[in-house]
Amino acid sequence: MLLLHALWVIPALPLLGAAVNGLFGRKWPNNIVSAVAVGSTGLSFLASLEIMREFRRLPAEQIPWMRQYFTWITAGNFRAGFDLQVDQLTIVMLMVVTGVGWEGVEVLQVGTVEQVRCDQTRSHRVGSGDAVVGGGRDVIAAGIRTARSPQG
Repeated sequence: MLLLHALWVIPALPLLGAAVNGLFGRKWPNNIVSAVAVGSTGLSFLASLEIMREFRRLPAEQIPWMRQYFTWITAGNFRAGFDLQVDQLTIVMLMVVTGVGWEGVEVLQVGTVEQVRCDQTRSHRVGSGDAVVGGGRDVIAAGIRTARSPQG
């Protein structure tokens, strides 16, 4: 039960990847930035799979699994803490959110890099009067011409 005791890893990995890319991403090549983004969200998804495996082996009396990490605010009998709980619905949502998040980051990262390459190629090829419009992996060159003749 390694990861059930360290549930904080699931949100921490994508946050760490975003922080690393935010701090150093401008200096690094696109493939490194993509690897950090896809890798951090992918590791979070793999951690969710492991938590699901560990959760399935818990006895019924230990469900829901709850970890109390620290107390954030205490006022009289009121306690607001950084606590994480895992139950059956949490497992489903972990799979959906981390799985879709990982796939979404992969598609957006790789698609954006390909779009930039395509935009750069098209901007050199189409001429100064053309506009290049892109979305995701699809790049559409819209021929918005200025008032010049086709010959010149």
